[in-house]
Amino acid sequence: MVVLYLYVFMWPIIIATVVFAVFYWDVLFDNWLSRLIKRKNKMVLDKEAEPEVKHRSSASYVMLFETGQYGRYYVVSGKEANLFRIHLLPEGVEVKKDLFPEVCPHKDAVLVYGEIRRGSCFSLEGWLHEGPWVEDFEKFADEQEAKIRKKKAEEDARLKEQKKIQDDHDQQLLALYSSNWKPIN
Repeated sequence: MVVLYLYVFMWPIIIATVVFAVFYWDVLFDNWLSRLIKRKNKMVLDKEAEPEVKHRSSASYVMLFETGQYGRYYVVSGKEANLFRIHLLPEGVEVKKDLFPEVCPHKDAVLVYGEIRRGSCFSLEGWLHEGPWVEDFEKFADEQEAKIRKKKAEEDARLKEQKKIQDDHDQQLLALYSSNWKPIN
């Protein structure tokens, strides 16, 4: 009877566990392994006292850049799909607008930032090639962020001034109101 119970009622749980392990093994194992490697690397870094390099996430880059050419960088930025890629163009190349902007139109461009690894339920984006262009692009992103903040501050100041003018106008109209109310017969 116990064997029948285990056979009839437990096989869906066993199958679900096996399916989960097969499809999500890379995610589970990768997270466990990467945490172990990071812990080991952190101990090595602490011993060597090297600072950790901080980079922005692709989501923050998407908010800063539209698809197009920025100097030697050709950026593909998709707000809907949260997609972000950076192609490094050869010196002196100017890319023309293309019908398909999500594809870099220059054949000699090198993809330096994009999708590193695609798991079963997530994708990881980051720098595919490290070099001086990483620091340069981070500086450029800082400048772009400062421009956006300045533009937003100017817009907020303009809206605040408009609201103040409207409030003053409303107060003047309200001050002119005279109370000569009479009942309506």
